[in-house]
Amino acid sequence: MKKLKVCHIVNWYPNNQNEKEAIWTRKHIKALNTKCENHVFHIQVKEGSFKYKSTKISNYESSYLFYTNTKIWFIKELLTTLLLIYVLIFRMKRKSFDIFNFQITYPLLTYSKLICWIVGKPIVVTEHWS
Repeated sequence: MKKLKVCHIVNWYPNNQNEKEAIWTRKHIKALNTKCENHVFHIQVKEGSFKYKSTKISNYESSYLFYTNTKIWFIKELLTTLLLIYVLIFRMKRKSFDIFNFQITYPLLTYSKLICWIVGKPIVVTEHWS
């Protein structure tokens, strides 16, 4: 039986800077391993000195962090969307996935129509607290 190839795009996820951040998200994705081939792209804009950090966490997990000292929510939304578009276009092979699972919609899907158009595949949203 062919496994479903799922691209998980997450905003909070255990990473090299914080191994305990959103451990429930990693557990949720690992629980799908028997039925799915999972790939995780952790995309997050964080507060801090201006820098970009890309890390391969494992064979199926990658982290893309952008640090900025701005506290303006609108700019953070735009930066998150730009980082997401960058990863979608330049860091992943969209055609190799059957479905995209966005864990938590905000801020990753603030501009959802644009993201749906770029992805061109079915999108599922997993919310952990609503």
